[in-house]
Amino acid sequence: MAELPLYLLLLALLVAVPFLCLTRSSLWHGGGGGGRLPPSPWALPVIGHLHHVAGALPHRAMRDLARRHGPLMLLRLCELRVVVACTAEAAREVTKTHDLAFATRPITPTGKVLMADSVGVSFRPVREAELGRLLRSVAEATSSSSSASLVNLTELISAFVADSTVRAIIGSRFEHRDAYLRMLQDGLKIVPGMTLPDLFPSSRLALFLSRVPGRIEHHRQGMQRFIDAIIVEHQEKRAAAAANDDDDEDEDLLDVLLKLQKEMGSHHPLTTANIKTVMLDMFGAGSESSATVLQWTMAELMRNPRVMQKAQDEVRRALAGHDKVTEPNLTNLPYLRLVIKETLRLHPPAPLLLPRKCGSTCKILGFDVPEGVMVIVNAWAIGRDPTYWDKPEEFVPERFEHNGRNFKGMDFEFIPFGAGRRICPGITFGMAHVELVLSALLYHFDWELPQGMAAKDLDMTEDFGVTTQRRSNLLVRPIHRVSVPVEFKNRAAFLRMLERRMKLLPAQCLPDLFPSSRAAMLVSRMPRRMKRERQEMMDFIDDIFQEHHESRAAGGAEEDLLDVLLRIQSQDKTNPALTNDNIKTVIIDMFVASSETAATSLQWTMSELMRNPRVMRKAQDEVRRALAVAGQDGVTEESLRDLPYLHLVIKESLRLHPPVTMLLPRECRETCRVMGFDVPEGVMVLVNAWAIGRDPAHWDSPEEFAPERFEGVGAADFKGRDFEYIPFGAGRRMCPGMAFGLANMELALAALLYHFDWELPGGMLPGELDMTEALGLTTRRRSDLLLVPALRVPLRDHER
Repeated sequence: MAELPLYLLLLALLVAVPFLCLTRSSLWHGGGGGGRLPPSPWALPVIGHLHHVAGALPHRAMRDLARRHGPLMLLRLCELRVVVACTAEAAREVTKTHDLAFATRPITPTGKVLMADSVGVSFRPVREAELGRLLRSVAEATSSSSSASLVNLTELISAFVADSTVRAIIGSRFEHRDAYLRMLQDGLKIVPGMTLPDLFPSSRLALFLSRVPGRIEHHRQGMQRFIDAIIVEHQEKRAAAAANDDDDEDEDLLDVLLKLQKEMGSHHPLTTANIKTVMLDMFGAGSESSATVLQWTMAELMRNPRVMQKAQDEVRRALAGHDKVTEPNLTNLPYLRLVIKETLRLHPPAPLLLPRKCGSTCKILGFDVPEGVMVIVNAWAIGRDPTYWDKPEEFVPERFEHNGRNFKGMDFEFIPFGAGRRICPGITFGMAHVELVLSALLYHFDWELPQGMAAKDLDMTEDFGVTTQRRSNLLVRPIHRVSVPVEFKNRAAFLRMLERRMKLLPAQCLPDLFPSSRAAMLVSRMPRRMKRERQEMMDFIDDIFQEHHESRAAGGAEEDLLDVLLRIQSQDKTNPALTNDNIKTVIIDMFVASSETAATSLQWTMSELMRNPRVMRKAQDEVRRALAVAGQDGVTEESLRDLPYLHLVIKESLRLHPPVTMLLPRECRETCRVMGFDVPEGVMVLVNAWAIGRDPAHWDSPEEFAPERFEGVGAADFKGRDFEYIPFGAGRRMCPGMAFGLANMELALAALLYHFDWELPGGMLPGELDMTEALGLTTRRRSDLLLVPALRVPLRDHER
């Protein structure tokens, strides 16, 4: 909440005082039944505890509060009752023990605007094809006449994740990708503000005064237009293919959704609006989180030359003899995975896991959590908790070598993707991006910071947003080491749109803080902003549809998800159950979910690698060694199996930088007891995955980036069983796209480490790299990750 201006607090007071007489005491005490509620800090009239979290990133502020008041706290943010979990034990109670009670997601007034109308595919070839474009872009910098050519890894990684995500959904790149990404970025920036409508959801005046709802509505409409374009393009391509009797095209996700729309009866309609929402969610989540993790991983490697060298040695040793990094290569890169895990520990894509809502009063850690309370899990704080981690602020991938921790939702001291039934479903998809790109970058290039910058000088400041993005771009200089072997046309616009969307999502505006107030909704501008953003996104999807149809009309394209959805829709023209709006919604959901989290994790992983040259070197060595042994000259998904250390790097990155620091909120369905406290029904529950990943109770030196901490049998993983490590959540709300995201992350990370060496710009020292997080739904870097790539492994001809 670093972006929360003072005037908003004053305005909240001015707006709320006239409505004090309308505020029922049950808003705070109701549902508790006089039970033992979790402890709270001192509060102010009207705004409650809002002042405690204003002026700092929320996951950090909540971690600091937890140190004084305990692992489970009850906060009142204006009208909102929020229970915050900041330790692995508390996260276990929320995401596993009482998973059913907290399975519900709270919907704020601005959230309703932004998410309006929501209700066996292999992506390996897509990822590897897009990886080639990424590596060629980096290689172009190394061939520049300037010996110190910098590359903006923040932009390149975001573009890679966006393209691979979009192609998995619609089968081709999107013409307006850049515009969509700009829109998505704008959306991410709207999210962080604690807006009047969110803080006073019962106040109509707050909604009227705030500009956030208008911004959200504008964003929503833009995203809807984006999805409309995608669907139209997709339908035209499929129609042209049908006219030419071309049945050789593979189905994509959109094809599947459109087919389902046709096959489903009117009793269970799947509308076009539903499909649009799904697509937008996938676009956003898939693009942002993986890119963020990759950027942080590269940043940490640049700050830690030892880790960089170790990772590069592993990659190059494993890929020796190969001309590219493929996903099968990643299996032999264990240290690279340690690097990613360490990045996720320090930089979980979403520092505060998406909030939950307490469905019924329950006890957590001996306290009563009332029904209806919002629950937040601080994954960022958990990943840096000295209770769980030795030297938690240090980037030490080796910490994962022998502790068995992973981010699958079972090690609650390491939950960058959440845990339980609300765990991130796209972990696999996102991690594939991170591992592949990171391996390739370490394999093909050596990396330097610009202008003699020391590793410690790299800016690691986080930006405020849904994901923990870098505040500054990651600028590095690549040195070509290994030769590098169809983005959607408006990718840049897509990235801008994604940026805006992610900044909108975490907004605690007046309608959300006072959901019962119509005045709050009228006063706030956030609903209008969200609606506008959503409409822009839908317009972009329309462009995607149009572009897809044109591509299919030209023939020769493989069938993708959009083809499947459109075919389902067209097979039964008399049944309007699967409308274009349904398909657009599906595409938007996929774009948003898959893009943001994977990109965020990749950025943080690269950041951690840059800050930790030892880890970078170890990861690069592993990637290059593994590819050399396999006789490959590039990174493929097959090669990822031989990169154990790379996987440790990703795990460590997810511990420190979970894609969503505060796991998506849950709502308590019924009063239950958590850790000895009563959680009332209806309370929002937040799990601080960021705090859990840094909890010294579970991690030695929790602030250090040490992928080796995940080495060995019994190390924590992110599959939802280790509640000290839940970057993707846990339980039934665990991220469903975890595999997709991890595939992107591993492939990208391995490729970046394989083909390039990396340096920080301007003689910056690894310790100087800005690791500041930005406020948002995901824990983005506040600054772009700017690095100097040096081509180490030449790119292959087909990758150029």
